[in-house]
Amino acid sequence: MFLVMIVGMMVGGMLGKGPAAAAPGKGTPPAEGAGWRQPLLDLVRADTPGAQAAALDRVLAGAPSCAELRDALRTLVFPPLPRGYQAFSLPGRDGKARPWLLHVPASYRPSRPTPLLVVLHGGVSWEDVATATLQAWAEADPLARLGRERGWLLLYPFGQDGAAWWDEIGQDAVLRQIREVKRLANVDDDRVWLAGFSDGAGGALALAMLHPGEFAAVVACHGHPALAHLDGHLPLRLPMLANTPCLLVSADDDEFFPVDKMRPLVEMAARAGADLTWREIPGRHRFPDEVADHRRLVEFLERHPRDPVPPRLVCEAENPAWGRCHWLAIDEITAAPAAPWAEDFNPITRQEAVNFHFIADERFRGPGVRAQRVFPDSLCAHLGMQKGDVLTALAGRPIRTPADLAAAKATLQAGTDLELTVRRAGQTVTLRGRLPDPTLAFVFDRAGPAATVRARAVGNRLHLETSRAGRLRIFLHPDLVNPDRPLTVIADGRTVFTGQVAPDPAYLLRDYLARRDRRRLYEAEIVLDDL
Repeated sequence: MFLVMIVGMMVGGMLGKGPAAAAPGKGTPPAEGAGWRQPLLDLVRADTPGAQAAALDRVLAGAPSCAELRDALRTLVFPPLPRGYQAFSLPGRDGKARPWLLHVPASYRPSRPTPLLVVLHGGVSWEDVATATLQAWAEADPLARLGRERGWLLLYPFGQDGAAWWDEIGQDAVLRQIREVKRLANVDDDRVWLAGFSDGAGGALALAMLHPGEFAAVVACHGHPALAHLDGHLPLRLPMLANTPCLLVSADDDEFFPVDKMRPLVEMAARAGADLTWREIPGRHRFPDEVADHRRLVEFLERHPRDPVPPRLVCEAENPAWGRCHWLAIDEITAAPAAPWAEDFNPITRQEAVNFHFIADERFRGPGVRAQRVFPDSLCAHLGMQKGDVLTALAGRPIRTPADLAAAKATLQAGTDLELTVRRAGQTVTLRGRLPDPTLAFVFDRAGPAATVRARAVGNRLHLETSRAGRLRIFLHPDLVNPDRPLTVIADGRTVFTGQVAPDPAYLLRDYLARRDRRRLYEAEIVLDDL
């Protein structure tokens, strides 16, 4: 039996009948077709929940249609913004203020939608940073420079311990900052691009997998697609890369993520249907120096504007918290057997390289390499290394700089004895242990089964192939289905919904406030239960 709930005119319409929609004699209604436009501007600019709620009631009292609201939101003219860098701070999910920068180019015009490039920096070991330091990073960041040269808006977040690119707080902070930029500036929603180097590259690929539809395209230079799982334990699923074009650049002599180490993962991603372009270049863990390489990165982004409502998508999740993909969301995962076509794309790798799993303090100038953070259950932790230790020798080789450490690690072999020398509280301490033997392991540790949905829209018919999906939501947009005609949803060959769903202005405006996406404004949703 299928249970269907419509969240649209039936529910959203009642939500819009608040005190602002008073009956005659309880207030003067606004002039038809005009009274909602100024409140809509107030709603767009409101920066507190209370101001948003008050403006929302006044807009709905004017009874605009969804089509009118869509046109008005898409043609907004924003207030002027100062050019150059501006520093901001927003509270994160944990309540702690997270700093970030916005660069507004000289060519920016408030009346013209402008592309936005979000750049995630490498290295997230700092606990805090001054605004001047963050701006110095942004000015020196090659990816940020490419955005400035193209005249794009530039968002430069700060990743740090407790809010890294690969944890929930850090990823949520990036998304909140994007919403705030869209509140302040005329952003082209279909040209919001994401780029990162090293740690930032791993974070960018994770955001593409966990939040498909937020970004038109992703550029990841010298990063690992599984980093947010390996270090942040986020439930990454390779099929989700089918929804966002990604360019991954890897170097053959990269001391962290060499081509040989990346190849099995990239090949598995291709089997999973990922829209992933992989470029192998010579060199080490450094941003590409060649101007031609820079041009390729820019051209990749500009060739990939977002399709705001794609007719095909793939959604896979082992946790419903990350189960939304464009116009579909997986809300429940069942214990049923997986569909015959469903596959867990999880490559097997041979673990031979030595990774100590500590983060070096980039502010420390030596001699030696100081540990800013030592990961629990890591090789360093088992050897006895502690936060604040300064590594001065490894396997008999002196360590004065991070380059010395990289060179020394390259000589180590799995399954052999190891000796480290560290300076701790003014004392020299020798740590001894044994490197683990080579092992075979899956890249991703699965916390549980995943649900998968392959969806396509043909006219006013939505076709779903499902595996382990117990409850789904479908978000309706006029570019997906015609609201003036009945909609039919077919799941695994069976009709699970047929009917007409009326557009709901209240739903559209709440959707806008939640995501600040003027190019993808959903008008209603249907909920499919007991699939």
